[in-house]
Amino acid sequence: TKVDLNEVTEIGNYAFGYSAGLSDIDLSGVVTLGNGAFANCGALKTVELDCLESMGDSAFFRCEALESVTFGDKLKKIPRQAFYFCSGLTSVELTHIESVGEYGFGYCGNLTEVTFGDSLQKLEADSFSSTKLARVTLPASLQSIDNWAFGSIRTLSEVIVDSQAAADSILAGSNKIVAYAATLRFKDTLTVSEEGLNSLGYTKGASENGYTVYTK
Repeated sequence: TKVDLNEVTEIGNYAFGYSAGLSDIDLSGVVTLGNGAFANCGALKTVELDCLESMGDSAFFRCEALESVTFGDKLKKIPRQAFYFCSGLTSVELTHIESVGEYGFGYCGNLTEVTFGDSLQKLEADSFSSTKLARVTLPASLQSIDNWAFGSIRTLSEVIVDSQAAADSILAGSNKIVAYAATLRFKDTLTVSEEGLNSLGYTKGASENGYTVYTK
């Protein structure tokens, strides 16, 4: 089923929730999405959110056929469980996003690539847990990263750290931010405790292209 909403700017809570046959919808002019607006729309494949400024929790919760989502430059926050269990997603670009909420992309089981921009400030708990990300770059702008932000990702081979706050959080260890990362690359300008990383099972290697490499 195709729905044309090109003149609609606001969609309320659960307006299209559980619309199992909804496969195609024009959201290019929508500014506000309520909680669960498209939750459990199992046939929805593509979403373009060019004008979106505000999104409610669980807006696309468990849209398992969703293969592509694009954002404009106005949306700043991915809220809690916004794309939880969207197993069709393989990549997302979050160039203008400032924060990703708890389980924002959690359990997107085929998500292998995420691109952050220099606007990113906060990653909440489990924001990308149980995905299949292989490589992540944490920009210098990142100020806060919560427990298990990239937890349970056994495919995670490399994390590139440009943020002092992210480095400090990784060194805290107990919050398992990057529990399974095989390689950590810290920008040489950051303050990093070699002893602390050793306690987490990492060994210091050479400096490469302005980064100090630690491997398990």
